[in-house]
Amino acid sequence: QKESPRLIWAEKILNKIGVKTLSTQSSIKIFGNPDLNLDINKKIVIKNYLKDHRVFMTSVIAGLTFGGNWKIYDKDSIKTSFPNFLKIIDKLKN
Repeated sequence: QKESPRLIWAEKILNKIGVKTLSTQSSIKIFGNPDLNLDINKKIVIKNYLKDHRVFMTSVIAGLTFGGNWKIYDKDSIKTSFPNFLKIIDKLKN
């Protein structure tokens, strides 16, 4: 039992980008999708995730990996665990 329902959020993020999942209270099954091609114009909004820094960082990596138009809220969530995360990501992108 965690303070944040990370499994639920992982499933929501995967579903938003078109990956099929099946979850229980304590597990998740992820079905591969070799034809996954995220529409570059598709808007993906990640919010109301209890400011869990792991959800924020996972969403940033997913957005960079899959493309699309992502709006990820609560970037301040990383301040307590990984305050330089976005600076490092910016360096890696360049």
